Amino acid sequence: MLIRWHPIDCDSLWNKVWKLKVLPKVHNLLWGALSHCLITLSQLHIKHVPMQKTCPMCNLVDETEFHVLVSCPFAAQCCQRR
Repeated sequence: MLIRWHPIDCDSLWNKVWKLKVLPKVHNLLWGALSHCLITLSQLHIKHVPMQKTCPMCNLVDETEFHVLVSCPFAAQCCQRR
């Protein structure tokens, strides 16, 4: 599932992201996720790389940026262990 923002909202979103008081690597991760630049199985499938695009951790849905970072049960377990 690709989530797209209205162009007017993009500047506001990016301003909020860059103003977050987080480590630079977190900014980089957020930028990659919001720009659809993270290497996921769905992105590889779009580029015609012959791979199964189902998430290897849960085998429930396609591996997208949103799934890997938010909706995957494995990701939720990792956040809970923190």
